Amino acid sequence: MLDRLDLRDRFDAVVCCTDETGWKPDPDPIELAMAEIGVDPRADRGYYAGDGASDVGAAWNAGLDAVHVERVGHADRGRCVLGDRRVNRLDELV
Repeated sequence: MLDRLDLRDRFDAVVCCTDETGWKPDPDPIELAMAEIGVDPRADRGYYAGDGASDVGAAWNAGLDAVHVERVGHADRGRCVLGDRRVNRLDELV
């Protein structure tokens, strides 16, 4: 999809969850992406943004702060997802 939309060059790392890479909330996929961009997951601090509870769990399990991007709404989701920060759009982080 990244190639079809001509977006591949906009990302420094792309990691998909698989049986080999692990599944969120396991921190392995995040740590793999961090390694690909030269970030030490044990020494460097940062944020991980995602739209689900598994994203928040993966961030915390990788030692990162979690930004929950609320796209669905807790009423439709049936529960509230709490991260270290909640935004509706990524540009709210600027």
